[in-house]
Amino acid sequence: MTDDDSNTLASLTNRVDRLGLGHLNFLIGDAETRRPYALVIAQDEGVWSTFVRDERGLTRVKSVRTYPDERSAVEGFLVLLNGIALVKRLRSEAAAEKDV
Repeated sequence: MTDDDSNTLASLTNRVDRLGLGHLNFLIGDAETRRPYALVIAQDEGVWSTFVRDERGLTRVKSVRTYPDERSAVEGFLVLLNGIALVKRLRSEAAAEKDV
Protein backbone atom coordinates (compact mmCIF):
# COMPACT_ATOMS: atom_id res chain seq x y z
CA MET A 1 0.00 0.00 0.00
CA THR A 2 1.40 3.41 -0.93
CA ASP A 3 0.89 6.60 1.03
CA ASP A 4 -1.72 7.67 -1.51
CA ASP A 5 -3.67 4.43 -0.94
CA SER A 6 -3.70 4.92 2.83
CA ASN A 7 -5.92 7.99 2.60
CA THR A 8 -8.85 6.26 0.93
CA LEU A 9 -12.14 4.96 2.23
CA ALA A 10 -11.19 1.46 1.08
CA SER A 11 -8.19 1.36 3.40
CA LEU A 12 -9.79 3.20 6.33
CA THR A 13 -10.85 0.12 8.31
CA ASN A 14 -7.29 -1.21 8.19
CA ARG A 15 -5.92 2.14 9.34
CA VAL A 16 -8.43 2.31 12.20
CA ASP A 17 -7.40 -1.19 13.29
CA ARG A 18 -3.67 -0.40 13.05
CA LEU A 19 -4.22 2.67 15.25
CA GLY A 20 -5.96 0.49 17.87
CA LEU A 21 -9.31 2.25 17.40
CA GLY A 22 -11.28 -0.67 15.99
CA HIS A 23 -13.22 -1.08 19.24
CA LEU A 24 -14.96 2.28 18.75
CA ASN A 25 -18.40 2.62 17.20
CA PHE A 26 -18.08 3.93 13.63
CA LEU A 27 -19.52 3.54 10.14
CA ILE A 28 -17.49 3.97 6.99
CA GLY A 29 -19.23 5.03 3.79
CA ASP A 30 -22.72 4.30 5.13
CA ALA A 31 -24.87 7.35 5.78
CA GLU A 32 -28.07 5.31 6.07
CA THR A 33 -27.48 2.78 8.87
CA ARG A 34 -28.89 4.12 12.12
CA ARG A 35 -26.35 2.70 14.55
CA PRO A 36 -26.55 4.59 17.88
CA TYR A 37 -23.60 6.67 19.04
CA ALA A 38 -21.62 6.04 15.85
CA LEU A 39 -19.14 8.36 14.18
CA VAL A 40 -19.92 8.24 10.46
CA ILE A 41 -17.93 9.15 7.35
CA ALA A 42 -19.83 9.17 4.07
CA GLN A 43 -20.38 10.98 0.83
CA ASP A 44 -23.83 12.40 0.18
CA GLU A 45 -24.73 14.36 -2.94
CA GLY A 46 -21.05 14.76 -3.77
CA VAL A 47 -20.09 16.15 -0.36
CA TRP A 48 -17.83 14.26 2.03
CA SER A 49 -18.78 14.65 5.66
CA THR A 50 -18.39 13.24 9.13
CA PHE A 51 -21.16 13.24 11.70
CA VAL A 52 -22.33 11.52 14.86
CA ARG A 53 -25.48 9.48 15.44
CA ASP A 54 -27.34 10.00 18.73
CA GLU A 55 -28.73 7.38 21.12
CA ARG A 56 -31.60 6.66 18.72
CA GLY A 57 -29.30 6.32 15.72
CA LEU A 58 -30.42 9.64 14.31
CA THR A 59 -28.16 12.40 13.06
CA ARG A 60 -28.35 15.44 15.30
CA VAL A 61 -26.70 17.73 12.80
CA LYS A 62 -26.74 16.98 9.09
CA SER A 63 -23.01 17.44 8.83
CA VAL A 64 -20.55 18.13 11.60
CA ARG A 65 -17.72 18.71 9.16
CA THR A 66 -17.50 18.71 5.40
CA TYR A 67 -14.43 18.04 3.28
CA PRO A 68 -13.46 18.87 -0.30
CA ASP A 69 -12.34 15.31 -1.13
CA GLU A 70 -12.11 11.74 0.11
CA ARG A 71 -8.54 12.03 1.39
CA SER A 72 -9.35 15.08 3.53
CA ALA A 73 -12.46 13.34 4.87
CA VAL A 74 -10.46 10.25 5.85
CA GLU A 75 -7.87 12.33 7.72
CA GLY A 76 -10.61 14.37 9.46
CA PHE A 77 -12.43 11.18 10.43
CA LEU A 78 -9.27 9.74 12.01
CA VAL A 79 -8.72 12.95 13.99
CA LEU A 80 -12.29 12.75 15.33
CA LEU A 81 -12.01 9.04 16.10
CA ASN A 82 -8.77 9.64 18.00
CA GLY A 83 -10.55 12.37 19.96
CA ILE A 84 -13.34 9.99 20.91
CA ALA A 85 -10.77 7.42 22.05
CA LEU A 86 -9.02 10.04 24.18
CA VAL A 87 -12.26 11.12 25.86
CA LYS A 88 -13.15 7.48 26.62
CA ARG A 89 -9.70 6.85 28.09
CA LEU A 90 -9.84 9.98 30.26
CA ARG A 91 -13.31 9.08 31.54
CA SER A 92 -12.13 5.59 32.36
CA GLU A 93 -9.09 6.91 34.23
CA ALA A 94 -11.24 9.40 36.16
CA ALA A 95 -13.68 6.63 37.13
CA ALA A 96 -10.79 4.43 38.27
CA GLU A 97 -9.42 7.24 40.45
CA LYS A 98 -12.82 7.63 42.14
CA ASP A 99 -12.80 3.93 43.03
CA VAL A 100 -9.45 4.21 44.83
